[in-house]
Amino acid sequence: MKQMAEESSSAYYECARVNAVLKGRKIVSIINEIEVFHNDNCQQYEATNLFLKNFFNMALLQYMAASLDEIKKSEQIIRISEFNTLISTLIQEENAPFIYERLGNKFKHYLLDEFQDTSHLQWLNLVPLIHESISKGHLNLIVGDPKQSIYRFKNGIAEQFIELPGIYNPDNNAKITEKSNYFRGAGNIQELDNNWRSSPTIVGFNNQFFDSFKKAIVETD
Repeated sequence: MKQMAEESSSAYYECARVNAVLKGRKIVSIINEIEVFHNDNCQQYEATNLFLKNFFNMALLQYMAASLDEIKKSEQIIRISEFNTLISTLIQEENAPFIYERLGNKFKHYLLDEFQDTSHLQWLNLVPLIHESISKGHLNLIVGDPKQSIYRFKNGIAEQFIELPGIYNPDNNAKITEKSNYFRGAGNIQELDNNWRSSPTIVGFNNQFFDSFKKAIVETD
């Protein structure tokens, strides 16, 4: 009897162990399913929540944009922020846009100040005017300081000032390259030795800072 009881107890514990293993596997399987469901739907859930939180603001912005478009059409006006893109489109569609013919006949010389904060699109829009002026023997002046560049968030590119008298051309556009070579042959760079705006201490600090920064970049490369 004692032996039978021991065998029965052993069988019971074995069955309990097997059930525990099976239940454990089932739990692991459920956890895996939950993880898969979470990965598949979490991003959509968070995006939906974010959308709902900002629904009113987005609807208001859309209403304002639609109202602004109606005003533009009725008043026949364009926003300043759209002007550069519009001019760029005209340049691509026409070889000699009407606006450049009018401006080219009216102005002979051009002065571009704070050039380090000029966007690439703005510069390309001005290139035909500068090119026409240079071809007629007129003088033009571009002034700037890449160390004072503060409008990167408005697409100001200090690199195109550094590229002068050539034209900054990161995409290697063939037409821009041709005009860039022309500008290099016609232009020259003159660095100013005196700073009448800042004290010698500030100028020295700035020069030391940028020199150290330049060396750090070279060493990293």
